[in-house]
Amino acid sequence: MNDERKKNFLEIGRGAMLERFDYELDRIVDNIIDPNTPAEKPRKIQLTITFTPDATRKHIKHEVVVKSTPQPTSPIAGSTAIIEGADGVSLVELTAQIPGQYDLSGNESRQPDIIQLRKPS
Repeated sequence: MNDERKKNFLEIGRGAMLERFDYELDRIVDNIIDPNTPAEKPRKIQLTITFTPDATRKHIKHEVVVKSTPQPTSPIAGSTAIIEGADGVSLVELTAQIPGQYDLSGNESRQPDIIQLRKPS
């Protein structure tokens, strides 16, 4: 056989398997550098290759699935309080500082977000 035609199995199909691997590798690297994901948790790339021979055992159908398992983004935590008043029921975001109070850096604390749930009956 001519040496120029010798290929690695992952190179057949005009390099489609390697292309899919590179695509998933990009997704993994993006996930690793994302500050919203856990830094030290593992990520995976899995290649599943299925070989199905025909009845004569002369021809083999192959299928390749390449998938990655990135880490999910870190949870976003916060606290809210339920307020019942003349305006109905609302959720009010709890903040670290009293709204309007100045912190040690001289910045004024922002007003909390309010989510109106129900109007008064």
